[in-house]
Amino acid sequence: DSGDAFFLRDGLALIDRSSLGVIQVQNGFSFADGRQDFTYGWDYFATRPESRGTIYGDFEDDNDISEWGIYLQSKTALSRKVDLIAAGRIDSHSILPDYILSPRVALIVKPDASNAIRFAYNRAFSTPTGLNYFLDLGAGFAADPLGSLGYTGRAFGSGRTGFAWQNADVSLRGMRSPLNPGGAGQLLPADQATLWQLGLGFAARQEPIPPDVLAILQGLTPGAADVDIMYFDINQAAEGLRPLSALTLPDVEPIRETNTESFEVGWSGVFENVLRVSVDAYYRTQNDFISPLVVENPLHHLDQEGLEAWLGEAYVPPRVDDLMDRLGLSEEAATAQATAEAAALAPSLAAGIGPVPLGVASSDVPQMENGGADLIATYRNVGDLQLWGADVAMQWFVNPEWTLTATYSHVSDNWFRIEGSSPLALNAPANKGTLGVAYRNEGRGWSASARVRYTGSFPFLATDFAGTRCVPDAPTITYEEDCIDAYALVDLTVGYKVPNTAATLQIGVSNVLDTPYRSWVGVPTVGRLAMARVRYDFF
Repeated sequence: DSGDAFFLRDGLALIDRSSLGVIQVQNGFSFADGRQDFTYGWDYFATRPESRGTIYGDFEDDNDISEWGIYLQSKTALSRKVDLIAAGRIDSHSILPDYILSPRVALIVKPDASNAIRFAYNRAFSTPTGLNYFLDLGAGFAADPLGSLGYTGRAFGSGRTGFAWQNADVSLRGMRSPLNPGGAGQLLPADQATLWQLGLGFAARQEPIPPDVLAILQGLTPGAADVDIMYFDINQAAEGLRPLSALTLPDVEPIRETNTESFEVGWSGVFENVLRVSVDAYYRTQNDFISPLVVENPLHHLDQEGLEAWLGEAYVPPRVDDLMDRLGLSEEAATAQATAEAAALAPSLAAGIGPVPLGVASSDVPQMENGGADLIATYRNVGDLQLWGADVAMQWFVNPEWTLTATYSHVSDNWFRIEGSSPLALNAPANKGTLGVAYRNEGRGWSASARVRYTGSFPFLATDFAGTRCVPDAPTITYEEDCIDAYALVDLTVGYKVPNTAATLQIGVSNVLDTPYRSWVGVPTVGRLAMARVRYDFF
């Protein structure tokens, strides 16, 4: 239950009363004097999203997800020092078309009681979330200058069947425009004639046009051979305006599962019963990686140069007829006046219309009918990612009361360039670590800990939140911000176990030094957070 949650951008309520039902059955047995163990089981998950339209919008009545899986795991003691673990799992998802197989095998070698070495291969999957499929969330007005024109943002899932931007002949399914007198949600043809009327209406609202001239302009209809339609991709702002004829927008396919194939090697050891160390390294390939929310649909413009040339010619003949009919001018005089008007009108009108985004590509799926001129951010399966990483952890039990800890994690890449797709960010640092000290006196009931945690800088990319300025060759994005800066924070915790009770009082202070930092793009910096709580152990 989300309680009284609301969106920071527009103050609208956020309601989340989703439920998750889980049934799990597991059993196991062993034989050969315990040298062979089998564990098997069955899982069922029933996800029932409910947001009263605030998160799932028009998908609200068709967003249930059901999943089940069966698994079998074997552990075989090949010798006193070597164990072999093999496992397999089969899963079914109510939206995914095929069963999913997940194998795992590991070899664990224990040279002695204090050391263990692990070699493992694992193929696992991550099912798409309900948001990947059924998100339908308005994001308020887009950042200016688009927002001031009436363009809005919208996060949109793929649905059960996906959706298309273009027809089989690569013509667009349509567009929507905040400049449309019939309403921003109306699907319009993405052609020159429609864009011209939208642009003319916008220009007339900015600077009044004499009624007789406006009537002539409204009667003009540019065709495909007269003026090019240009498109603008906010994710590639540096490219500027490009001909719409060169645009290909792939269909948004239903989201598929992400399969992760990992090769791992790890070692853990205990020294003199006081120092515990573990080191793990891995190489990982992810297939059909699910992108963060990325804006898909481009904005439409009329080519300014072509518009000026067409208007300079197209305006004259009907204006000549108008001047002759209304004012009784001779054909020669009417032609001279119309030509002079066109010479002044065409460049100024083209300059007022050309730079203005007149519409945004849209689709004809029913769920988009209740929206507006939305910049649609959605998810895609974008390809394969390869990365490697390592984790190190240490615990030193100085004495029964004091413990020192340290961790460090590294990942090889957190920014990926995908062929045929926009770049992707892991939205996580390449380096992070902690140093900590803990005190525990069970006799007196006191406990305390202090920890320093470091998080390295990293780029961030999701929907219209783009923190990518630290990436040298990142594409220029319209609403680009700084990357997440590195930060180091100090946390303190003090606890006291109340005598003769099962209650523990605890006070925790995160970021004791009140260091300003942000962990996400699009959110304000935060500082110190103190929290007091009471814990009661029933068992």
